[in-house]
Amino acid sequence: MKLNKIIKDIFTTRQKKAVVATHGYASNVKVIARNTQGKIVSCYEGHNRIVATGRIRDTNILYGSQTTNLSITKIKVGKGGTPAGDPFNPIPPSDTDEGLATPIASAGASRTIQSSEKSKPSATTIRYDFIFQATNINDYVNEAVLTFNDDVCFARHTFPSQPLLADYGGSIEIIWEISNVNVG
Repeated sequence: MKLNKIIKDIFTTRQKKAVVATHGYASNVKVIARNTQGKIVSCYEGHNRIVATGRIRDTNILYGSQTTNLSITKIKVGKGGTPAGDPFNPIPPSDTDEGLATPIASAGASRTIQSSEKSKPSATTIRYDFIFQATNINDYVNEAVLTFNDDVCFARHTFPSQPLLADYGGSIEIIWEISNVNVG
């Protein structure tokens, strides 16, 4: 039992270091779907893509070559994260993504991040925790983006389609953690 945990921790650490070496960040997104009684019906977890525009902008902010009044302020969900006819096989995000592949028209599909939805569990990690209700979306959801306050995309994540239909009810919770980890 302990050996399995040690092996898993080593793999997770190596995987995180590879992501950080490539992108400068380690990140994880968890999508939890709940029914109308609040019981978990599915859970998906994976790494997200901090897109090129997000990394360039973040680097410019850190090194002072761009104004510092930019911050990640919005989350948006969409329905273009899986191929037509294959709703449970997410299309991996691309480094050149500039937002959602297919936005959802509902006003509830785009929101400003509230202070209660953002926390800092460690000195190098920011955690966002969002809940989207079916009554506010009324569509299938399979992609999400975090954007700066001027709507430029910072990060994109895709996942198996989740029904957020008004007549079905329920919700999805998206937990998005981004860490700037020193791997040197």
